[in-house]
Amino acid sequence: MLQEILQKAQKEQCSDIHISGNEKVLFRKDGRLLPYSDAIISSEQALSIVHDLLNTDAFETYTKGHDVDAAYTDSESNRYRINIYRQRGVPAMAIRLLRRSIPTLEELKLPDILSKLCRLVNDVRQNKRSI
Repeated sequence: MLQEILQKAQKEQCSDIHISGNEKVLFRKDGRLLPYSDAIISSEQALSIVHDLLNTDAFETYTKGHDVDAAYTDSESNRYRINIYRQRGVPAMAIRLLRRSIPTLEELKLPDILSKLCRLVNDVRQNKRSI
């Protein structure tokens, strides 16, 4: 189940996945929350996903009632940052998909002036090194 969710989120170019027991799995894309499917994930399924994501020590920490921050790499070398917690007493997690490359200023839809400023700063650094 976890791998299917991660693969679809990658394919859809989502930024985050929100999983909580007794709720629908939600994807965040372009700032909007969208359901992964109409199926509701049980708290047992959510706990199983938590178990799949964590090593033994981290899972033990979680079962003692603590939130856990972790990193995960899937079989396709996609990387994720994860915060696992409890929401209304059931397992929940926020999974951030980490991009393989740094987005350009254009992809981030930032103003052109920032590009000029970055070039200027780089020029100043280059000149400082040559002194």
